[in-house]
Amino acid sequence: METHPLEIENLTMIYGGKGQKALSELSLTVSEKEVFGYLGPNGAGKTTTLKILVGLLRYTSGSVRMFGRNVGDSDVRTRIGFVPEDPRFYEYLTAGETLRFFGRLLGLEGKSAEEKAGKYLETVGLSYAADTRVGKFSRGMRQRLGLAQALLNGPDLLLLDEPLSGLDPVGRAQIRDVILEQAATGKTVFFSSHVLPDVEAICSRVGIICEGRLRESGTIEEMLSKSLETVEIVVSGLSEAAAASLSEDVDAVRKTQNMHVLSTTDSGKAQEILKRIIAEGAAVESVSPRRETLEDYFMRRMGSGGEA
Repeated sequence: METHPLEIENLTMIYGGKGQKALSELSLTVSEKEVFGYLGPNGAGKTTTLKILVGLLRYTSGSVRMFGRNVGDSDVRTRIGFVPEDPRFYEYLTAGETLRFFGRLLGLEGKSAEEKAGKYLETVGLSYAADTRVGKFSRGMRQRLGLAQALLNGPDLLLLDEPLSGLDPVGRAQIRDVILEQAATGKTVFFSSHVLPDVEAICSRVGIICEGRLRESGTIEEMLSKSLETVEIVVSGLSEAAAASLSEDVDAVRKTQNMHVLSTTDSGKAQEILKRIIAEGAAVESVSPRRETLEDYFMRRMGSGGEA
């Protein structure tokens, strides 16, 4: 019988005496070597789900299995790595000391803990801060340290809660690369995120959760429309008179500094517009066909049926 790194079936979580449902009959499966993006607005139930997966919360009903075993099984715990939304560490320890401490908790001996600490600080781009106390770290640096700590035991399944938040563009690119490297070596990654362009770039499948219910799940290709939405033409040296004339045949014209940006949803008409621009003696700086992005899709789905 085939087992998956993660199988959730009819998971329901009700908080306290008020009977507030944080999750309602949530079901999804994550396959081996998959990078699965877990998306939803604030309060949708993403963090609640992740806390249940690592045993920090007890759920009301349903089932959660990892590698064919129940959550909390000692064999399962040795195969997962977890990064919470806001990782916390002993602030008086350095980054290197922090990872060596967690390494010893995992049963690593002194030399092995030292080597693993150095390896994963380098992996997340923190080698330069190995001897810096964590109390001086920015939020983005703490995020990176949290990921390094989660990698120490060589987990088969990484569970990440908003791993890209608080990072600058360079940091986000580095963490994206780490996630892809983990998948390339046969690991499975399940993570929540609000940074949808990054999710689109690295995920094989995504699930959209809203008000505790899984609204949709599938591959990026299955979800996004293949049809062309708009063609944007950026032009320099276009006179105002020519821009006014062209505006009658395009959907929109806007001016940015010394450029005009013309938009049309008719790809056939775009060819004729380009000819007219050249005839006016203006220069075409770029032509950008635009298709639906994951962010477009997410906003469209969250805005429909009163689900926002």
